[in-house]
Amino acid sequence: MTTHFGHTSTIPLRWRDLDAQQHVFHAVHVTLFDQARGNMIAAALSDPDPVYVITRLDLEYLHELTLDDSPASVTSTVVNAGTTSITTQECIFSRHGKEIAYATAVLVWWDTGTASKRALTSTERTALLTPTDYSSPGASRT
Repeated sequence: MTTHFGHTSTIPLRWRDLDAQQHVFHAVHVTLFDQARGNMIAAALSDPDPVYVITRLDLEYLHELTLDDSPASVTSTVVNAGTTSITTQECIFSRHGKEIAYATAVLVWWDTGTASKRALTSTERTALLTPTDYSSPGASRT
C-alpha cells in the first residue's frame, strides 16, 4: 500500500480512559485515531478544518494499552485520495514502541450547505498525496 502524507501525534493517556481491568477502554482507541487523523489533516492542509464524514472505519486491536504505555504515539497516513474521499491508516504505538492497534478509515469531504459530498480541491488532493518523511515509532502496517 502506497502512503502519501503522514504525521505522528503523541497523545497522553488519562486515568479516565481506563476500564475496570485497567486497560484503555476500546472506544477510547477510536478517539485516539480520530485525534491523530485530525492532526494529520491540519498539518497537511492550509485549511486545517475541512468538513468530512467518516463512511468506513475498520479497527484491529493487537495488544492491551495501559497507563504505563503513556504517552502513546499515533501515526496517521493517507493511503489513497479519490475525487471526494480519502483513505487513511492509523496505528497506535505504546511509549515502548509496541504496536497496539490499527485502523483504516474512509473520509468523505462534505458540503454542509447541500448536505452532500463534495470534491476535494486540487490543492487539498496535492497536499494529501505528497509523501512526507515523518518519524514512526514502529513499522508501517500494510
